[in-house]
Amino acid sequence: MGLRFLFVNIGYPPFQGGAQVYVQQLAERLVQGGHRVTVYTTDAGEVEAIWNSRKQRLAVGVEQVNGVEVVRFPLHYLWPSPYGYYLARRLTVGLARLSFVGEAVLRFMAYRTPWVPELSDALRWWSEPVDVVHGFAIPFESLLWPAAECAARMDAPFFVTPFLHTGETDDPVVERSYAMPQQLALLRRASAVIALSEIERRFLLQRGVAPQRAHAVPAGISLAGAADPPCYPPEEPPLVLFVGAVTYEKGAVHLTEAVRRLWTRGVAVRLAFIGTLTDQFQRFLDGLPAAERERVDVWGVVTDAEKQEAMRRCTLLAMPSRVDSFGLVFLEAWAQGKPVIGARAGGIPAVVDHGENGLLIPFGDVDALAAAIERLLDSPEEAARLGQTGWRKLKEHYDWERVYPQLLALYQAAAPEAPAVQE
Repeated sequence: MGLRFLFVNIGYPPFQGGAQVYVQQLAERLVQGGHRVTVYTTDAGEVEAIWNSRKQRLAVGVEQVNGVEVVRFPLHYLWPSPYGYYLARRLTVGLARLSFVGEAVLRFMAYRTPWVPELSDALRWWSEPVDVVHGFAIPFESLLWPAAECAARMDAPFFVTPFLHTGETDDPVVERSYAMPQQLALLRRASAVIALSEIERRFLLQRGVAPQRAHAVPAGISLAGAADPPCYPPEEPPLVLFVGAVTYEKGAVHLTEAVRRLWTRGVAVRLAFIGTLTDQFQRFLDGLPAAERERVDVWGVVTDAEKQEAMRRCTLLAMPSRVDSFGLVFLEAWAQGKPVIGARAGGIPAVVDHGENGLLIPFGDVDALAAAIERLLDSPEEAARLGQTGWRKLKEHYDWERVYPQLLALYQAAAPEAPAVQE
């Protein structure tokens, strides 16, 4: 018999996002290996639904998704939504910087960001034997503390994949929301913390997570047995593609400004966004001159097949984000042989090697971003080389068939009665 897993995460597909894809891939692969997986999650259908009651919600209840039991619980909202959430979270982050504010106070403050009392109650009432409880995404620690307590009550190992956003090395503004005392206390008590890169693991060690409990295991995607690197000639005029939540922190505004500068210099280039369009970015678009606004394609949420087709058609992928612990979309671009542009922030420099398989620029540096895009447009040979080198790195390090056994081995080491590794 296989292992019994309980996963806890803020969202699950069709909610789109790197964390959601990661959890889904892991859960479905475990099921294929003969294990049982239940996912406790919320009814959020998109990222802004976590704090905004007017955004897309999914049906509450239990469903089977490719063999995974998915249980969705309703989000509750602080009044007035979404401002109640913003205020409570900013107050928590501010209090966390004061040395005299204790962990218990911060846990109380964070309880309603997000606020999912039925999920917390279900974890307290969980009574089935379970081999591993695994929580994801440390910014939503209000879900992870009940998961940790459930694991302790059931005498099961508690794993956390925090998806830490460490931000820029010289600017702590991002990390403040990911390394508050109550969050670090949760990570320190975990049986294992799964970092997606050595950058993230070092960050954890510096903040007191025991070395024997901190493991670096990257994200991955399935190459489906592909043996040869792909070669898809880009369309004309060139297409710069962004894939992810379309926000300022992900670099969407800076990317648009960089392309606008290229347009003023007569560079023929198109720009397209795939992913959830946030109100924040929509306001930015609405402020552009009409002629420029019409040149920006916002395709929104698309199917996996449509996303892969866009990757094949584009000249390059650009996601100059400072809030990524890894950047799964870079792997997806490399899978189509495309070069990538990222920011020197978070875990991205552990994935993208500047000048080898992509280009890195400082977050927010519009001039550097415009220059990087123009460099790849002007040199198709270099763009092709970066894309092919990226594909080789993907195959050597990030093929899901290489990544999955590393995670399963950690699970089995923590659950000594576990069966042998199933390939």
